[in-house]
Amino acid sequence: PQWAAAQGSSRMQREYSKLAQDLHTGNLSEKRAASEALSRVDPGSVTNKNTRKLIARGYKALVEDRANDENIRGLVTWGGKYSVPILIDVLHSQKLSIPKELFDGLARFKDPRGAEAVASQLGNFFNHDEAVRCLKKMGPTAEDALIEAAPTSDEKASLAAVMLLGEVGSDKSIPVLRQAIKSRNRDVKETARRSLKRIRDRQKSGEQPGAGDELEDPDSPFAGGATLTA
Repeated sequence: PQWAAAQGSSRMQREYSKLAQDLHTGNLSEKRAASEALSRVDPGSVTNKNTRKLIARGYKALVEDRANDENIRGLVTWGGKYSVPILIDVLHSQKLSIPKELFDGLARFKDPRGAEAVASQLGNFFNHDEAVRCLKKMGPTAEDALIEAAPTSDEKASLAAVMLLGEVGSDKSIPVLRQAIKSRNRDVKETARRSLKRIRDRQKSGEQPGAGDELEDPDSPFAGGATLTA
């Protein structure tokens, strides 16, 4: 039984290697088939580091060609936290609606660079609501980006940033909220008061804004070389 299991495992690893090569250098049909198959694979089950790198790079190429939800999901799964700069580049390159999976990926890794990029979408007609949801999920990681975003002439963006500081902010947010209380805009003024109260209430109770666990990933699959003979 152990021999049979080893043989089965070896066959699977060869299959993963073949899928990695198809995803990376195959024709359009082969890339689609490989992407669909790999979407059902746990990266932890691929034992060869070089194979994992090829898969991540294959998804990077797919995202750069077509940034749809499926390709972004694959990039996030196989690229891990190292996919953040790629996701940011895609976000900045989009002219209209940004795929939901991109916001989900940035929220997952809670990177300050991602928070800054997402905050730039506050007030955007197409992406405002997803940006608010994403920044809230990022928790305290988003605080600095929101402090920068709050003093803006865009009422919708300012209101959202001030509201979110109440959710994720700390002492650092108090000066900007005090300034927002002086706003001529009644909604911004009242939201700033509520946010300031929420921060002070958290301080009194000892409660901390929620933050997700950092994911542990191998070395970046996008650094160094990876051959096609995984």
